[in-house]
Amino acid sequence: TTATGGDATEEFIDRFSAGIEAMTTMAFTMEITTAGQTITGSGEMDNSTTPPTMAMEMTIPGSGTPIKTILADDVQYINMGEATGNMWMKVDAATGAGLGTSADPLEQLRAFRTAVTSVTEVGQEDINGIASTRYSVTIDTAKMDVPAEQAAVELPPEVTYDLWLDDKGRTTQLSM
Repeated sequence: TTATGGDATEEFIDRFSAGIEAMTTMAFTMEITTAGQTITGSGEMDNSTTPPTMAMEMTIPGSGTPIKTILADDVQYINMGEATGNMWMKVDAATGAGLGTSADPLEQLRAFRTAVTSVTEVGQEDINGIASTRYSVTIDTAKMDVPAEQAAVELPPEVTYDLWLDDKGRTTQLSM
């Protein structure tokens, strides 16, 4: 184990990989603050299928109704409430317009594995009753192995975020 504050890149990648590979299902909540607005959401994912299946609901301020998303068999279904007449839209992941492999934790790990420039173990914290190790992870976005359909998204040259892992390497919290 790397001392708190030292370079923990290899330890982190090994723990994170093991956690993702062992995880078959997960429930999640999220809160994203951007441009002064907070988007909240929750969902479930089944990683035992290839590609993974997912159901998620997000609330965007000012949208009026929650946005519902289902991802199954490389197809994303989206219901934006009144904006879509409460009907479901179908988006083929192969077109690059949907979530595609970006929802697959193993694909995410492959995409950033070579882009990780440093990892610092920050210390131990309790996240919702789960003992977790907090890591600060820095990624060189130019080195990310990103699918062509997602390459058009402009990213800053470097991204740093905090990720908390439990004793099995499963994510308990992520903060960007």
